[in-house]
Amino acid sequence: MILLKGDENLEIVKNVHLIEKKGVHASNAYLICEDDPILVDTCMPGDEKWILDGISELGLKPGDISTIVATHFHIDHTGGLFELKERTNAKVVVHPDDMGFVSGKMDFPFLLRVVAMPYGFKHVQADAVCENDMIGNFIVIHTPGHTPGSISLYNSDKKIIIVGDVLRSPDRKIKGPSRLFTMDKKQAKESVKKISQLDFEVILAGHGEPIKSNGVKMLRDFSHRK
Repeated sequence: MILLKGDENLEIVKNVHLIEKKGVHASNAYLICEDDPILVDTCMPGDEKWILDGISELGLKPGDISTIVATHFHIDHTGGLFELKERTNAKVVVHPDDMGFVSGKMDFPFLLRVVAMPYGFKHVQADAVCENDMIGNFIVIHTPGHTPGSISLYNSDKKIIIVGDVLRSPDRKIKGPSRLFTMDKKQAKESVKKISQLDFEVILAGHGEPIKSNGVKMLRDFSHRK
């Protein structure tokens, strides 16, 4: 588990931290440390240990986490949900269009079943969160395409958006979602255009490094090229 890069603590903006893992299946989790701390995404099965370490390093106990948000149902974002729900007793929220996949009422698409098979994915019962709902001080934006229920979390005061896999940001460069695992590519492009109409500086993606400035300009440039 990494919270430090050199001497830089990965607090992206005030009270929003990246909990980052390096590795083949690296994906990002984010911790919003406000009055009722919120965990965004839980990475792969087994990754709950380093997420719990990150929570502890920030001076919190597992029981302090009030809500766990799944930006979408893919296993590299929901793999630790079951164990972390057990450890934190937090409320788990997911968009209704992805809820069946998380709860086990709907089967993963074939390729994702193949990917998930070695990990023994455990399904979780979750509550619904919809467009324009508030999670803490963040508003939910429905950004489907990568999955039907993909969501982003937006805070206009902090000028920050957490996008799951709506975008990737390798080396702080904007890319679209993985084409191989995106269920509706046309819809995914529309979601990119949708969030490009918002006002933000910071983009936090599920894969890649934080974009800490000029985020909406970079996104609009990217969107116009597509």
